Amino acid sequence: MSSFLPIDKHAKTAVIRVIMKNGRFEYYGEEEMPEIREGTLAELTVPCSAFENPRKLRIFSEERKEFILKKETTLLVQIAVRRNNSLDKRFLTYFESTRETLQPLKDMGDLTDPEFVEIKLLDNLIITLRGTKKATLNRCYCIIPILNNQQAYSLNHAYTVISEAFEKHRISHSGNVFKDVYYKENSKWLPIASLRDALES
Repeated sequence: MSSFLPIDKHAKTAVIRVIMKNGRFEYYGEEEMPEIREGTLAELTVPCSAFENPRKLRIFSEERKEFILKKETTLLVQIAVRRNNSLDKRFLTYFESTRETLQPLKDMGDLTDPEFVEIKLLDNLIITLRGTKKATLNRCYCIIPILNNQQAYSLNHAYTVISEAFEKHRISHSGNVFKDVYYKENSKWLPIASLRDALES
């Protein structure tokens, strides 16, 4: 297991250009190198053609697929519902029932008044790990019971369909399914990101 701390892939970042000289990376800019906090962990992006050792390139770029969740698993999609969305009363009743029956909030103390929509996997969920690049989820058909079992071809598609139905205040209906979709493990709801991070480590 790697001894490095994970990087927050969703935090705001800045680009600092560097150049390899005499076996060391040096700052490549007109001004002085900006001061960076001690212990900062960063990612260095280089073109594959720059690797002198093909074996080392494979270590950083090879792809592999891993099974993470079996079909018929129930997942919860976290959404933010506002009063001005004017939702049907049956949806509001559904949200209340979901909170009482599945009790997702007891495991998510840092969330502020979210609601949750169930989806059910029709296929096994597979993740593609891509060396040091961001992992991606493979297509996986699923249904959304509260929306008359509407079918989606992936978790990203399901998230968009759910957001369009319940988050009418949003301009864009895309989201981060690793962070906003939860699975249950040992009676506790966890974001899918935890499965990805465990494999990437």
